[in-house]
Amino acid sequence: MNTYESRRILLAVDGSAQSHSAVEVVASFAPTRAIVKVLHVWTADGKTRFQAEALVAGYAARLARAELVASAEVRTRTGGRVSTRIVEAADDFGADLIAMGSRGRSDLGGLFLGSVSHEVVAHSERPVLIVRAAPRPDKLFRRVLLAIAGGEEVPSAVTTAIAVSRRWDAEVIVCHVARILAVEGAVWVEPPGDSEATVDAVVRQLQKAGVRARGEVVSGAGSIATEIAEAAEGWDADLIVMGSRRPGELRGLLTGATDHALVHQIQTPVLIAARSREV
Repeated sequence: MNTYESRRILLAVDGSAQSHSAVEVVASFAPTRAIVKVLHVWTADGKTRFQAEALVAGYAARLARAELVASAEVRTRTGGRVSTRIVEAADDFGADLIAMGSRGRSDLGGLFLGSVSHEVVAHSERPVLIVRAAPRPDKLFRRVLLAIAGGEEVPSAVTTAIAVSRRWDAEVIVCHVARILAVEGAVWVEPPGDSEATVDAVVRQLQKAGVRARGEVVSGAGSIATEIAEAAEGWDADLIVMGSRRPGELRGLLTGATDHALVHQIQTPVLIAARSREV
């Protein structure tokens, strides 16, 4: 399904500033009359059940003013992780997209225990929109940075970028970070021709779909996440779209590490496309 044309969004909130930004992002580019369920997982640590219900009701009212069909739900955390309850709620709702805020934890706990948003990405097949700050509402032109690695994750990411571009009338900038690997003293650099061919193929696909698109290969001494973050900031991107692989194998682990690192390096919302299945 197309991420935004399918029109069922689960919006997980916790009352933070980042959750408020996620609400504004959903209000900004969800299609008119999209069905949004605002979810809060109540843990009884800091707010009463009544306060939790008032929180989601307020957010649902905001989305209704944006001409979305919004409802509210509070689920009680009965053991286990908050992320598990969010994924379960998305399954029950039949969501096509999970949206949520993130504080972008970069401390030791965030790295090894994983933030709630990172755990949701790791355990859900659905696309996940992670928001730290909302795009500027007064900006006249929108830009979407599509970060690709050139593997099985590309088709889902491209489909998602097309849907977002059509909703926002946005330009898409296709970004590929050229790989530089050092193994046992030997350095391997991805051939420029391979990188450019990968980007050109995706740009042509976007243009064929009627999307304004251009591409660029970037490289540098930083990590892939750092290079993507710097490119997004340099291009004044409003949203980063990237693909994802099923976790469990080494490549899936590395992809997850990139999106997790990216989220806590940048304020730009990150949309991780539906999980790619390797066959």
